[in-house]
Amino acid sequence: MVFQFRQTNNSLGHMEVYTKLDSWKGLGNVLVIGQFTFVVNIFQEILSGNDETRLMVFEFHWLTVIPRDFLSSFYSVSRRFEHLAMVVEEKNDQLSLWTTERVMDVSNQDFLLEWSPDSNGSDVPLDTMTVFPNHKYGLGGRTLRMVTIPWPPFVVRNEDENGTWYSGLCIDVLEYIARDLNFTYVISEMKERVWGQRLPNGTWVGMTAVLMRKEADFALSGLSVTADRATVTDYTKGFFYDEVVLLVSRPTAEAGWTFFLRPFHWLVYIVIGASLLLVTALHVCLERHGARVEGTHRTPLSLEGTGVVTCTTRAVYTFYGILLGRTVEYEGVSCAGHVLLSAWLMFSLITVATYTGKLTAFSVVTKEKVPFNTLRELVRQDDYRWGMMPNTYLDSVLSTSTNEDYRKYYQGVLEFARDDPSVLSRNLSVQLSKVVGGPYAYLSVSSVYHTYRARFCQLTTVSERLFTDTYAVHLQKGSPYTDLFNKAIEKAKELGLLDFWLRKWFPESTQCEADRAEVMSVTLDLMQSAFVMAVAGVGLAVLILTVEMFVRRFRHQH
Repeated sequence: MVFQFRQTNNSLGHMEVYTKLDSWKGLGNVLVIGQFTFVVNIFQEILSGNDETRLMVFEFHWLTVIPRDFLSSFYSVSRRFEHLAMVVEEKNDQLSLWTTERVMDVSNQDFLLEWSPDSNGSDVPLDTMTVFPNHKYGLGGRTLRMVTIPWPPFVVRNEDENGTWYSGLCIDVLEYIARDLNFTYVISEMKERVWGQRLPNGTWVGMTAVLMRKEADFALSGLSVTADRATVTDYTKGFFYDEVVLLVSRPTAEAGWTFFLRPFHWLVYIVIGASLLLVTALHVCLERHGARVEGTHRTPLSLEGTGVVTCTTRAVYTFYGILLGRTVEYEGVSCAGHVLLSAWLMFSLITVATYTGKLTAFSVVTKEKVPFNTLRELVRQDDYRWGMMPNTYLDSVLSTSTNEDYRKYYQGVLEFARDDPSVLSRNLSVQLSKVVGGPYAYLSVSSVYHTYRARFCQLTTVSERLFTDTYAVHLQKGSPYTDLFNKAIEKAKELGLLDFWLRKWFPESTQCEADRAEVMSVTLDLMQSAFVMAVAGVGLAVLILTVEMFVRRFRHQH
């Protein structure tokens, strides 16, 4: 920093700062020398300045020279500076070094050493921490201003008989930083719940605008880091990474009369049916050939005097019964027939076990795929509407993106909002209720899904992850606190505190019960396929009986 001091007619000091505070971070060293009234007025001008000059009170190293007789009267000024050392002119050409140190929120003037022409002051060890001891107290207990928007589980607003208090992941991070850097904080809410967006006319709204107006020292909530916001604010290292996803309602499982066919692909059933006919025909041939070799006309599938049709029909019943797991009586005379039957038994055992297991799984877990898995598929269909929360960075990302699908999504939201303004509702419960009621998709982040899936059990996400969000502490542009906050966040990561807080606020127990595999009651919808088969069997039996009666009557007449 470069300062120029000019003496005015009334002997008061005047200071001009030639470099902007936007260009510096960290500490500066300032030496103030002059008449005592001049020195006092220089410091008072700093104290009465704007927000930028007041930061110098806390961040700069100050060194001044004052007479011994004015040391006590200078206390009212010196106690308000965080890092101030004073060279005091003692009597007999001696000098002493004093500093300000904060003890229990009270700033004291402490004597460090004395120097005289007869002594060698270079033998006295001095370092920055000795001359400016308040460094060991962090930010010295000062109060910082924080602006936020309640956004569970990052910032949760609570009220009880003691008043309003806050909790959440961001509050845990903030409390650790405050303890590590030794500061207190006051929290103010954005009533209009606007995060931070640049309007078409170039002005900013939301928490970002609050930082730009220097009405708060930092903003902390589920506030994302974007290139646009980085041009007007500073931000720390990220402490949470989120994914932008599409939230939709889990489709209701419909059993239908074809439920019993779901375990196998239709081609599998064709192959099983063809195998049954082929094995049956082969077995009849083997048994009849075996009967002739053995010198008898009796086979296990047909008695003497029966024809091929009757033998084949009985063989079909036998092998079909084996396929269904039924116990059948077998009296074969052919060795080849025994081998074929053994192979069919093994085939039937594997087929029945696989079918039964798959059918049981479908009965217990009824997971259905959503009708689309990507944003591209969503904007190219006509059944679903979609929405988003307004005045967020997603507005600018979607509206100005070179991705055609992103622009279609944004234009679709504006079109739907003409007859349904709720697609742009800032109320998250309204948006999620629309999703569950369907057909409706909502562009949000995965943390919303993990937070609310226990409350909205029908809530699910598509498989596509659009991009990743980074949540960080946002500060004023050129803030001297950015590096300090970064070091505290890095320390929390190394200690494993961030992982602990993530498990605390995103526990697995929030999983919806519908996501767990539990035995559910068998409903009529689930069993309608069995009833359909029973009715079909009765109908087929009646049809066959009618045909047999007709054939018998026809034979009797002729």
